[in-house]
Amino acid sequence: MCIRDSLYERDCSVQRRHQKLIEETPSPVLSNEVRNDLLDRTVRMVEKINYEGAGTVEYIYEDGKYYFLEMNTRVQVEHPVTEVVTGIDIIKEQIRIAYFGETSLKQSDIVARGHAIECRINAEDASKNFQPSPGKINMCHQPSGFRTRVDSSIYQGYKVLPYYDSMICKLICHGRDRYEAIQRTRRSLDEFVIDGITTTVELHKKLLKHKKFVNSDFNVNWLDNEKILISDFIIGNTSSHNEQFSYIREFDNEQTWLFKNEFDFKTTDIDWTEDSILKIARWRIKSVKIEGSNNKSENIYIYKDG
Repeated sequence: MCIRDSLYERDCSVQRRHQKLIEETPSPVLSNEVRNDLLDRTVRMVEKINYEGAGTVEYIYEDGKYYFLEMNTRVQVEHPVTEVVTGIDIIKEQIRIAYFGETSLKQSDIVARGHAIECRINAEDASKNFQPSPGKINMCHQPSGFRTRVDSSIYQGYKVLPYYDSMICKLICHGRDRYEAIQRTRRSLDEFVIDGITTTVELHKKLLKHKKFVNSDFNVNWLDNEKILISDFIIGNTSSHNEQFSYIREFDNEQTWLFKNEFDFKTTDIDWTEDSILKIARWRIKSVKIEGSNNKSENIYIYKDG
């Protein structure tokens, strides 16, 4: 028997190098008209190929149009956001289909309520080009509470090995609307304590506070093009590139880098043009001449650590 039920859509646009970081449902950019057309066409497509079981069909959406990408004949990592808004145990239903050959659900039984967001927490250092961070977890506290779910197997004393995928847990939060889901996710991220290794928890805090995420003004290239991941650069002079002198503080709202250095000159404010920002974002080496308070100038290079 063909699967004829749709569990609605998920938006997985927040990615880094085609790897999903945040997933949510419903998509904040789809109109009801586009959504209904997309779901109807998808159900008819899988009926035509006589597909049985749980599956996920992926599309690319741009400028009001969607384009078929692929179908994954399995449950995906981000399935919990669908579960919390529909109240359906997808894994259980998949097993039932395999055993009985049919689903117990009707489309009329499937109602999506509210909004859900999932953050993939990885053992990686985002400030070092997402360098893996294996090791022993010395202290572990995971968030809990109303409409908060954590899918994980980590615990205090758990050893994260370097041989496998770096994802160590998933945080899923449900709200009455997107605003509430964002606020609950931010609160839950603040509750995380994972000591002993570096994780992407802090990165997710940044993303969920970012104006473009809050306003749903992003696409799959957002993180590659934005300066949000540009932090913890190293300053070094031409004679000793390998020696760490100091760190550049994060961008402020006025697009100014604040240099707190260990050279002969004091902290200096430097205004960058948009072109310079993009050059740094693309990891091109930029030679900069800084004049200090003692009128001494030095040529330095900015380059990414890791």
